[in-house]
Amino acid sequence: SEFSFCGRRASEGVYCMEHARVAYQPQVRKGAKDGASELARSLRRYI
Repeated sequence: SEFSFCGRRASEGVYCMEHARVAYQPQVRKGAKDGASELARSLRRYI
């Protein structure tokens, strides 16, 4: 495996501050419109 840590001091957890920002991205939620179209798409097979 070619995985390695950068060697900087970890702030909280196992990552340095810079790499923690990259590793822990906020989850993007689908909007209500996307959810409705997803539901319609999944129900088409029953119609």
